[in-house]
Amino acid sequence: MEILHNRDPLQTALENDFITDLIPTEIRQHAMLVRYSPGETLIRQGSTPVNLYCLIHGRCSVHTYLSNGKRMVLSSLNAPCLIGEIELLEMCDTTFSVKVLEESTLLAFPLSLCRSTLINDNRFLRKLCILIADKEKRNARRLMISGGFPLEYRLAEFILNNCEEDDLKLKKVEIAETLGVSYRHLEKVMSDFVSGGYLRKEKLIYSLEDRPKLESLAAHLSID
Repeated sequence: MEILHNRDPLQTALENDFITDLIPTEIRQHAMLVRYSPGETLIRQGSTPVNLYCLIHGRCSVHTYLSNGKRMVLSSLNAPCLIGEIELLEMCDTTFSVKVLEESTLLAFPLSLCRSTLINDNRFLRKLCILIADKEKRNARRLMISGGFPLEYRLAEFILNNCEEDDLKLKKVEIAETLGVSYRHLEKVMSDFVSGGYLRKEKLIYSLEDRPKLESLAAHLSID
């Protein structure tokens, strides 16, 4: 993680429409501009929340660790979006972990300085409720739609959403459990993707070979 001290990039980020529409003016003075590299952990499950984040540029993955130690990928986050809004409202330990998938730039608002003002700002809370409701509706619709499509489509979307730059570094057993399919079924489809030129495999790492082909499959799951 790198804190960007140059004032110009910070000011540009603060002028982003997503920020100006959501974050109260008096809170913006506390913002820090930070940059994370692919593979870094932004938030660790069970930790004490420190910041409310606004993802300005980049992409992240949300995952959780189950009681048996297994990791399950829940969703991907694309800019612009908020990260840590539930912890802001409840002031509880973080529920999920967030991992950075590509170089990402975020505005970090320290909760120690901003929380009291934010949770007492009715305008902010109304907009936050809308964001949370929209996220829940999209997740519910995604769950309903994806369950009725072949694994090829669902896997293509999963790969595009969870690759670190062009590499998929998740274990296949984690992918199978997340998608609710057998390891054997997943292995066959991934082998088909390699032989079909969608992916290439080097040791245990799968990399994107033909992104447009994968995007064409994933487009069947579009909810827009």
